[in-house]
Amino acid sequence: MYFTETPHLQRIEQMMISIPYQIPRSSCFRCNGQNYHDQITTKLAMQILLDSFGSRKLENRMKGIDMKPQFTSKQHYDRFTGFLKSMTLSPAHCSRNYVAAVFLLSSNSTLWEKSKPHINRAAVDFDKIKLGSITTKIYTIFKAAKEVYTDKAEISVSEFCDCLLINDRTISNIFTAMLIENHGYRIVDTSMFEKKAKAV
Repeated sequence: MYFTETPHLQRIEQMMISIPYQIPRSSCFRCNGQNYHDQITTKLAMQILLDSFGSRKLENRMKGIDMKPQFTSKQHYDRFTGFLKSMTLSPAHCSRNYVAAVFLLSSNSTLWEKSKPHINRAAVDFDKIKLGSITTKIYTIFKAAKEVYTDKAEISVSEFCDCLLINDRTISNIFTAMLIENHGYRIVDTSMFEKKAKAV
């Protein structure tokens, strides 16, 4: 069963599914000096956007955003991988919804401090997370994490279109989580952080 509708996009989606699982990351195709896998993920992220929201205004905004599925920072990467390691978990052995939610919750240090005590090896208990006084940006990330975890709509098209509410980095982060939810963690580019770890 495909997430997209047209035959052309379904071929792209099939390639998306097969590349991370059948070809090592270092062996991804290259086209004109660019990683072909990155081009495919960008196209699929845009199609998820259109299929989910159907908003021309949002589509226009997304065209100027780097949609490469990646961590927002080294700190984000360390929080995410450190937590899974402490739980002796591998992203490959967790549900995609769980991994996507943890990916988003760990993207912000304040949100992570409030969320981490309510995440165990099997579930994220959103009802127990007490946000208190937080910024609209953090609340948006929280709602996005809850959406990818529960599959229930939490964020509206108007919120996605509001540049003051959701900045480019946050919207890219949310769509990375959506890609994880649909295609698994292997779709995320971690090479930069893995190289740094080896260098140390």
